[in-house]
Amino acid sequence: MNVHKLQIGFFIVLISIISILTFFVFKPFLVILFIALVIAIIFNPFYRKIVSFLGGRKSIASFITVLLVCILILLPLVFISFLLFEESVSLYEQVSQSSGESVMSTVTLKMDAFIDRFVPGISLEVSELIDTKQYADQILGWAVDNFGSIFSSIFKAFLLTFLLILGLFYFFRDGDRFIDTAKKLSPLVDTYDEQIFHKISTAVNSVIRGHLVIAIIQGILTGIGLSLFGVPSPVIWGFIAAIASFIPSIGTAFVTVPAILYLFLIGQTPQAIGMFIWAIVLVGMIDNLLGPILMERGIKIHPFIILISVLGGIQFFGIIGFIAGPVLLAFLFALLDIYPALLHKAIHTSEEHSHV
Repeated sequence: MNVHKLQIGFFIVLISIISILTFFVFKPFLVILFIALVIAIIFNPFYRKIVSFLGGRKSIASFITVLLVCILILLPLVFISFLLFEESVSLYEQVSQSSGESVMSTVTLKMDAFIDRFVPGISLEVSELIDTKQYADQILGWAVDNFGSIFSSIFKAFLLTFLLILGLFYFFRDGDRFIDTAKKLSPLVDTYDEQIFHKISTAVNSVIRGHLVIAIIQGILTGIGLSLFGVPSPVIWGFIAAIASFIPSIGTAFVTVPAILYLFLIGQTPQAIGMFIWAIVLVGMIDNLLGPILMERGIKIHPFIILISVLGGIQFFGIIGFIAGPVLLAFLFALLDIYPALLHKAIHTSEEHSHV
């Protein structure tokens, strides 16, 4: 008996050490594998249809699905990231050389003139109260430093992209095998394992398609509108609008309203009206049109909680936290959804054993 306990203890220590070492081996690539897993969950229904259409040829179906992901997600993401980085560097250089003050100075001077028109003799001297260069220099410097780290190594970017594509391929082709292995390792009965996998899939699809996709679309449309009507740095403000879309009752108005006021204050009244119509008709209606469709069967999570998960995810994981935070939140809600049934089963089993 003592020998058996010694063997079990030795095995637990050995597997713990190996697991920790394996974690550090995989650590540099965990983010990429995580992204690949999330994308695979989202595109799994499409992959299933391709497999059925091709008569069960999983390898070909996986290749076609990965190709679609590259066209729909990876290429646009690389393009937008490049524009965002380029615009951040350009804006930072303008501010550093003091030429970037022109936009903010124009706004503050217009605000002074606007106030003086309605309240003669009283000027808030906004241009003096707000040290625009100091704040812009700090904010844009932070942005450039963070985005610069993303593009610091071209080789690493290509390697991670290659691993992402390869991971996607195997998640699609061998996903069922991975799930079966997880079921065998799980101490829960297969019924609960299947429920957990189903709930996680539903929650991830709900959050990603029902919230993040809408946020990205609203951010892109906001950026396009800002560019069309002459607002500076449309890509940066479009990115901010995508995050702001999670703010309940405010959303992209956090960006579009100041943009409209800016155009009005600098005397571009037609452009301000155009931006107002664009924000109401195109950007504002996206949530009402796509929301019910994309979130029809998903888990309902309050937008404010998702906003916190996005901001917290970015702070904890970096830029990838924009996805990681909400996905972890969806995972938690999926487990909480199953917890009552699991607890009820455990109590029922315990009562049966006590009666016996």
